Amino acid sequence: MIIKEEKIIFIHIPKNAGQSVEAFFGRKWTPSYKRRSENPGLWPESFPRHAPWSRYKRKYNTTKYRAFAIVRNPWARMVSSYIYELKMAQKGIVRGRPNRELLAAGGSFEDYVRNANRKAVFLRPQVIWLRDVDGRIGVSDIIRFESLSDDFKQLARTYNLKNDSLPHVNSSSHKHYSEYYNEETIRLVAEIYKEDIETFGYTFDGLAAKAGISTSLAPAPVVQSAGPDRLMAVAPPSPKKAPKPRIETRQPPAMPLEFTCRLPNFLIIGGMKCGTSSIGHNLHEHPQIHMARGGYEVHFFDKARNYKQGMDWYRSHFPEQDGIIAYGDKTPTYADLPNLPRIRAALPDAKLIMILRDPVSRFQSHYNYIQRPKVKEEVRLLHAREFKIEHLEEPSFDKRILDRGFYDEQLEKIFALYPRSQVHVAFLDDFKKDERQAYGQILDFIGVHRVPLEIKRFNEQDAYQYPFSDQAKKDLFRIYEPHNKRLFALLGRDQSSWMTYGSA
Repeated sequence: MIIKEEKIIFIHIPKNAGQSVEAFFGRKWTPSYKRRSENPGLWPESFPRHAPWSRYKRKYNTTKYRAFAIVRNPWARMVSSYIYELKMAQKGIVRGRPNRELLAAGGSFEDYVRNANRKAVFLRPQVIWLRDVDGRIGVSDIIRFESLSDDFKQLARTYNLKNDSLPHVNSSSHKHYSEYYNEETIRLVAEIYKEDIETFGYTFDGLAAKAGISTSLAPAPVVQSAGPDRLMAVAPPSPKKAPKPRIETRQPPAMPLEFTCRLPNFLIIGGMKCGTSSIGHNLHEHPQIHMARGGYEVHFFDKARNYKQGMDWYRSHFPEQDGIIAYGDKTPTYADLPNLPRIRAALPDAKLIMILRDPVSRFQSHYNYIQRPKVKEEVRLLHAREFKIEHLEEPSFDKRILDRGFYDEQLEKIFALYPRSQVHVAFLDDFKKDERQAYGQILDFIGVHRVPLEIKRFNEQDAYQYPFSDQAKKDLFRIYEPHNKRLFALLGRDQSSWMTYGSA
């Protein structure tokens, strides 16, 4: 949160009294789609609520601002996260949130600690929000949740604020955090939050006797406990008190990024309306896979407004995480012919995945997809009718609906740019016949372990607004038939179910 008139930046680490600070400054966070009309100027429009320090530094001249954050005992923070996620699960707010789904199914606190998805914002180490691009702690003033009232009063005096009384907002009542733990969960949390424990000097029971602990990515900063005359500040060490550890650091990226980021090593490039939404989301739940945007499209190579933002923008969608070895981008329009050379130039070593569906069925799904409310009204109205083959000759008809079923042309271009060993082609029918085997082949291709996936389906349509007549399907089949034959010859595989329209 940025308070421009006071020249203050507050780094809101989740579950660390951030809403109380927002209330103190008279700020009420709102989703991005409401900010422009309801709260102009309170947050940068594109910033999330929990934006890290590096993001503010990229946008603002932070030398003109004072910045502070609140840190918390990691074991207490884990319990607070668990209580919050449990409440959301009990309210039924679980869709797409694996941690809440775990709790909704009856999972205990021990289950949450053992099995929770550590990519979730509540479970990331606190130091991630505070780091500069070089790995050092970049936030100048850090206060502790455990002594929040006194520390905030000292901060208010230091910042010359008119008031020093911090309200209590969104507080939860539960037993002391220590009562939730056993020896195993104490150890597991220590592993998850190792960097926080080393950086801020926490122990399970409270604070270490001496808080001068070094971070894992930078020369050792000293963390001084807040006292009557000073805040807990992060400062360069005295060589006598804390010698610099010999630690290799990553080369910083060209631009400040929220986390250490990289480029993807695999892409799902097609085809559109071929089941890629389900595949992308399900792969994201694999413990060794990170899908950009949780499996939603990035549209970097095919949207000019995104491509102009450059490779650092694209790289920011793939933050490096412990245990993750496969980073993926699922954007099924990448298979459109103009995008492929651009992908090859940027990602020559990436593995590509193509999912293919009977092109007549794909055409019908895509045609009805245009009737979504999000599509511009003039486009919807052009296609708001029963399809007939003569519509293809109309100048206003979107020819991409037809072209995206010419898989032979797409794969010929792909094979001209990439060796076949880097391309995996799967048929949607394979998933219908043996879903786990089809997923297993993708996991083998990506290079991760085969683990059981809780497979879910997205964007399924029970009935079409404009069902196609048998004649329309037969007419489309005649267009696609020569392309299908070339495809089968290219892959050395027939797909007999695609040929049924010939006798329709």
